[in-house]
Amino acid sequence: MTTDATELTGTQLLRERHQEIKRLFKETLEATGQERAEVFDCLRATLAAHEVVEEMFVHPLAKDLGPDGERIAQARLDEEAEATRVLSDLEDLGSDGDQFGPRLLAFQRAVVEHAEAEENELFPLLETSCSRADLEALADSIIVGEQLSPTHAHPHSSQNAVALMLTGPFVAMVDKARDHFKQLRAD
Repeated sequence: MTTDATELTGTQLLRERHQEIKRLFKETLEATGQERAEVFDCLRATLAAHEVVEEMFVHPLAKDLGPDGERIAQARLDEEAEATRVLSDLEDLGSDGDQFGPRLLAFQRAVVEHAEAEENELFPLLETSCSRADLEALADSIIVGEQLSPTHAHPHSSQNAVALMLTGPFVAMVDKARDHFKQLRAD
């Protein structure tokens, strides 16, 4: 439960996450070899969790705010569905693939455009329509959701918030085990 009035709101937290994602894209594009693979793994996990928490908490909240919220949330959901497919394709290609750099650069542009649309359309709607307490509770939900979210893109999974809440922790557990075993093999 949020009690500190100086605590971050959900939209402030998401803006911080957007900056982190931009930094990880830059680091991935600049890195080579094993370092690129490691930074991309971090980017992939961050993006996967970010998309899931938005689908679980942010978009349903926006849709409850009326037709504008529904329209804005649906546009972002459509972008996220495409991003999930591209992220999965990049993971399958591998950071050492011939087309990885150009595809990652194109993906970066799409993700940045998506983040800007959220920051310019979605977040102002939430900030003007929701109380500070609700936005702080959203931040709490995002933090917990990130910890329970999958670390890989799952393009065939549902974008339905209820389905994600029911299946997400199980998928996350499998993803985290997969990541652990991959790390063991690398060591």
